[in-house]
Amino acid sequence: MIELIHVSRSFPITGTVLKDVNLTVNDGEFLSLWGPSGSGKSSLLSIIGLLDGGFTGEYRLDGQKVNPKDENKLADLRLRSLGFVFQTFNLVPYSDLLDNVALPLGYLGVSAARRRARAAELLAAVGITEGHRRLPGVLSGGEQQRVAIARALAADPQVILADEPTGNLDAANGQKIMEILSALNARGKTVILVTHDPTVRGYARRVIRIGDGTLSE
Repeated sequence: MIELIHVSRSFPITGTVLKDVNLTVNDGEFLSLWGPSGSGKSSLLSIIGLLDGGFTGEYRLDGQKVNPKDENKLADLRLRSLGFVFQTFNLVPYSDLLDNVALPLGYLGVSAARRRARAAELLAAVGITEGHRRLPGVLSGGEQQRVAIARALAADPQVILADEPTGNLDAANGQKIMEILSALNARGKTVILVTHDPTVRGYARRVIRIGDGTLSE
C-alpha cells in the first residue's frame, strides 16, 4: 500500500503543481492518473516512485513512513519495491537485451548466470523469445517498450509505475503494451499509469483526474 498524506509540491519557476494531495493506492490496484499536459500527473508519479523528494507532507509505503531525504533508503526502495516504465524506453543503447533487462539484478548482487537466465525468462514473458543478444537500436518502438517492461520486472517489484508508456507507439503496439500491463495486474501487481489518452485510461479499474494540482476521482 502507498499512502500520500497532505502532499504538496512547488517549483521556483512554475510554482505549486500539487496542492494538499491525499491518495491511497492499495495492493493489486490498476490506477490511472489522468489529466492534460501540465496538470501535475508526472510530478505526482515521480513522488509516488520516490524519484522526487522535494515535496512536503507524508509518504508511507506498506504502513512505514518514508524519509524523502534519505537517498540510500530511497534507492533501495526503488530497486526492490518499484518498477519503472517510461515513455522514452530508457534502454542502454550499447548493451544487449539480456543485459538491459538484467541491469537491476546486478545492483542486488545476483550472479551473472542467474541474471541472464532471469532476463531470458522475462523477455519470453513479454513475447521476445529470440534475438536476445541484439542491441535495442534494431528493435521497433513496441519491442523496446516490451524490453523496458521486462526490465521493470527484473527484481519482482510489487508496484509498476508507467509514465505515458504508449506515448511513442502506434495504436497496435500501444494496445499490446496495455495488454501486458493488464495481465501483470491480473497476476497481482499494482499498476499506476500516467496518461492523457482516454483509450489507455480505459484499461484502469480506477481513474484519478488531476487538474490544477488537485485530485478528483
